[in-house]
Amino acid sequence: MHEPQIKDIPTLQDILKQTQGVMALKRTIPWISPLLKLMGIDTDKMQEKLEIADELAKKAQELAALPDQFNNHFSNRGWIIYESLNLETAKQAVILADNGDIEAGEQVLVNYFTPNTVGIWLNQMKEIKAFQSRIRLARLALQDYEADRYHACIPVILALLDGLVNELNGGHGFFSYETNLEAWDSISAHKQGLVQLGNIFRKGRNKTRTETIYIPYRNGIMHGTDLGYDNKIVAAKVWAALFAVRDWALKVEQDRLEEPPPNQNLSFIELFKQIQKTHDTKEQLGQWEPRIFSDEDIPKSENPKDYPSQTPEHQIVEFLALWEAKNYGHMANYIQVSRGKSPKEMPKAIRETFGTVELIRFQILHIEDAAAAATNILVKLEYELGTNSKEKDFNFRLLYLNADGKAEVRSEPGHRWIISNWNHFHPY
Repeated sequence: MHEPQIKDIPTLQDILKQTQGVMALKRTIPWISPLLKLMGIDTDKMQEKLEIADELAKKAQELAALPDQFNNHFSNRGWIIYESLNLETAKQAVILADNGDIEAGEQVLVNYFTPNTVGIWLNQMKEIKAFQSRIRLARLALQDYEADRYHACIPVILALLDGLVNELNGGHGFFSYETNLEAWDSISAHKQGLVQLGNIFRKGRNKTRTETIYIPYRNGIMHGTDLGYDNKIVAAKVWAALFAVRDWALKVEQDRLEEPPPNQNLSFIELFKQIQKTHDTKEQLGQWEPRIFSDEDIPKSENPKDYPSQTPEHQIVEFLALWEAKNYGHMANYIQVSRGKSPKEMPKAIRETFGTVELIRFQILHIEDAAAAATNILVKLEYELGTNSKEKDFNFRLLYLNADGKAEVRSEPGHRWIISNWNHFHPY
C-alpha cells in the first residue's frame, strides 16, 4: 500500500501543476501566437518571460521533494520539516545526509536553533491564542537555553508543548495516543510529520539510564528515568517540535483542519500574468538598494507632512499622531490584522494595547530598510502610565503589503505600509 507523502498535499501539487501549465504554455506559444496577438498580447514579451519556465520547473520539483527527503533522513532522529523551517538549512542538511554524513546534517539543524532564532519564532507563536498564556514560561526556558541550562529548559518546553495541544484537542496532549495531529494541506501536520514525531517522543522508557540520549523521550525525561537528556541536541529538537506544531494549532483555532471547497484552476492567461508578475518582481528586487540615513536626515518633527508621502516613516508618524489623539479606530487602519480576527475587531485590540497609556511625545531615532518590503523604525516614546512618567525605545516593523496581505516591492505603486509587530508593545 502506498504511504501518503507530503509532496502529495494540495499546496505542493498546485505548485507542480502551475509549473506544468507554464511548460505547456511554452510548448504551445508558437501555435497560439497569432490568436494572442489578435487579443492585444505582446507575444514577444511573453516568450521572453517563458524562458524561465525550465528553471521554475526544476525549483518546483526540488521544493516538492524536499519535505519527504528531509523526514526520510531525520524523522527517526526526532526532527521533522515544518512550514517555517528555513529551507536553505533543510536543503543543506538533506545534502549532507544524501552524501552519507547524517551526523553533519543533524549538526546543521542544531546550529540553526540559536537563541536569537528561537526568540524570533517564540514571538510568532503568540499568534496562537492558546499559547499566549504560555509565553512567559517559554521565555524563561529560552533564558535557560541561552545559558546552556538544558536540564532546565527541556522539561519546560515539553510541558508547554503537551499543554498547548491538550488545550486545543479536548483534553488530549501531544504525547497522548488518542491525539490526532493531522491537518489538511499541511507540511508539518501530516502523517509523516507530527504524527511520526509524537510516536517517537512518547516511547516508553521505564528503565533508569544514565547514558547520554539525543532524542527527547518525554516519558524518560519527565519521569526521571532518562538522566542523560541535558544537551543542546535534545534542547534544539524540543524547540523544533514546538514550532512544528504551530501550523496545526493555527489550523485548529481557525477551523481549517478539513478540506475547504475547491478553487477554480488558473487559465493560461492568468498563469502568464502570474509569471510576468514574478519576473518583474525579481527584476525589481535585483535593482533595490536600502536607503541609508544619518541622524541629520531624520526630522525631529511629529508632523506627518514633514516626511515624504508613501514612505514607512510617514506612515508611522501618522500612526503615532493618532495615538496621541487617542484615535484608536483610525489607528486600526495602520496595522496588520491579527490572524484569526476580522478588521472589525482591530480597534478594540488597538485600545487594549495602546489605550493603557497616554502618549506625550515621540521621536524617530533610526530608520533601517531591512528588505525591499520591510523597514524597521526605532522610536523613542514618552508616555504616562497611571501616575508614572515613562520613556521607552520601541522598534516598529513595517511591511509593504497589497490588498491580499502579501508583500510587494516598495517601488511597486498602489500598496501600503502596515505595522506588523504593533501587538509586541508593552508599556511596563
